[in-house]
Amino acid sequence: MLDICVTGGIATGKSTVCAKLAEVLGCGVISCDQIVHDLYRDAAVLSRIREKFGSEVFEGDELNHRKLGGRVFGNETARVWLEELVHALVLQDVNDWR
Repeated sequence: MLDICVTGGIATGKSTVCAKLAEVLGCGVISCDQIVHDLYRDAAVLSRIREKFGSEVFEGDELNHRKLGGRVFGNETARVWLEELVHALVLQDVNDWR
């Protein structure tokens, strides 16, 4: 099976291209953006984030992305920790989908 990865900045047409690939060619499409959004609602992931960064990055049970960003951007160690957590889980989901 051929894998095609569509990348680009915000609002550059990635979703449009993927929708056309699915519609015209019948390709299966998986969105890493959607996987990440889902992960940030997953109880196990949120628990690990809360353990690492504290309740200050939450509004009740929901992750506050702006507050989390304030903690990780500009802090290389924190950013790498979060990326390693999330990227490993995204890769696992992609491999499971394949």
